Amino acid sequence: MACYGLDVTSAPHTLKILEVVQPESGGAAVHVANLSAHLVQRGHEVTVAGPPASILASPSMRDYTYRVLPTLVREPDPANDFGALKDLIVLLRSNEWDVVHFHSSKAGFLGRIAAVLSRTRAAVVYTPHCFAFLTDMGSARTGAYRVLERVAGRIGDTILVSRWEYMGGWEASVLRRRRAWVIPNGVDIEDIATKTHVQSPDHRHHPDSRIEGPTIGTVTRLQHAKGVDVFLEMAAMLRERVRDARFVVVGDGPDEEALRSQAERLGLSAACEFAGRSSDVPGYLARFDVFVLSSRYESHPLALLEAMAAGVPVVATAVGGVPEIVRDGVDGVLVPPKDPAAAASAVQGLLTDRDTASRLASSARRRYERAFTPGPSVRETEHVYLRLTS
Repeated sequence: MACYGLDVTSAPHTLKILEVVQPESGGAAVHVANLSAHLVQRGHEVTVAGPPASILASPSMRDYTYRVLPTLVREPDPANDFGALKDLIVLLRSNEWDVVHFHSSKAGFLGRIAAVLSRTRAAVVYTPHCFAFLTDMGSARTGAYRVLERVAGRIGDTILVSRWEYMGGWEASVLRRRRAWVIPNGVDIEDIATKTHVQSPDHRHHPDSRIEGPTIGTVTRLQHAKGVDVFLEMAAMLRERVRDARFVVVGDGPDEEALRSQAERLGLSAACEFAGRSSDVPGYLARFDVFVLSSRYESHPLALLEAMAAGVPVVATAVGGVPEIVRDGVDGVLVPPKDPAAAASAVQGLLTDRDTASRLASSARRRYERAFTPGPSVRETEHVYLRLTS
């Protein structure tokens, strides 16, 4: 069941909400930060739980209480997973929660099992932020994750962030009729608007503003699914055609060392900056002439929405829910995944044809304003919470 167009105008009552998220950074963590902040503003009592190194644990991020789950880690590990399950049971029993919302596959599976074992009376909600079985994990792991999702899928309700993810879950029989909701992501770009001057997307092409060559960037997690290796191959191809082009990779992750080595092999050491995890994504977006999303798999990427909101021309792979966000040739340029040559040609085209780049960026900004601001996403999520607790 999609959640588009629901009436969310009724005055809410205060809820005690627990948001549990496993990823330490990236789209899921940023989504929870935005959601929690807005729920607090709307008068709810929000607690967030996750790993100690999460960006959500930072005092500068907090409008909520943060609870540390030291053994909630990404990779399967029997000892850690059992410890996380016990910690989740204790946490669920520690308060009279109205809603417990689990984010990502690991937190979603362990959390829903903990909800049953703890006998919590709270409404249970799960957002996978891209079902693991929809990625290319190999047949054995894909099958295992599908079975786990089917087992846990009998517990609570599921919020999906894209129609693509909803259809994938439905075809895999992991969703229950009338217990699944589609609520697209939204991002808050107040800081982005201030720092990137999105009201004038042409500013980055003004001749007086060009100090170096064009800058092509991405904001992502450094792991296989995000295709940063493809971004680097594209960069090497583009560098042969646009000799003064520079590249920036914002983010961290398990593949950072391998990707730095790849950049060196490709002769990009002096031309490619690995910026690491940053709290100043708007500042980096202000430097980009083109934003590239090179992912192999995505459901509804927040970094893409941020780039659109900032008025940066976009080249993105046509995977998962990305075509629900970017209309090819209208809001940006879509290219096939794992095709660095196509990405390089698309980027070069935008660097060469600045009128087209400006038109696409302006259209993307308007699309963001119509469909992907945080207000609708938060209100519709809140509506689901209220409906489940009424």
